[in-house]
Amino acid sequence: MNSWERITKDLQKGLKEGVDAVKQGAAIIKKRAEDLSGEAQKQYKVFELKSNVHKLTSELGGRIYELHSKTGDPLKNKRVQSVISKIKKLEEKLSKLETGKAPGKKTRPGRKTGK
Repeated sequence: MNSWERITKDLQKGLKEGVDAVKQGAAIIKKRAEDLSGEAQKQYKVFELKSNVHKLTSELGGRIYELHSKTGDPLKNKRVQSVISKIKKLEEKLSKLETGKAPGKKTRPGRKTGK
């Protein structure tokens, strides 16, 4: 084998190794981006649930004050009970998300979660 053939062969080998390294790097980057995207979605859901709980709690406080002024016992009101029920459901969802037990979340056996 002359030097030209050897150089050509070495260049082709180097190019193939470089392409393989880029493919591996791209796969790692893709996986990391998916992990970050999933975490961002989870954080957004937590924020959204907290916002809904805050909104409902404010509504509940105003409603209770209004009813207390009129009737004296606001907890017997059906709308108040409905808002309390909604808040409890949102708090349950929030708790599941914050502990990592998101509804519908599936993990494969042997797969590491987190960093």
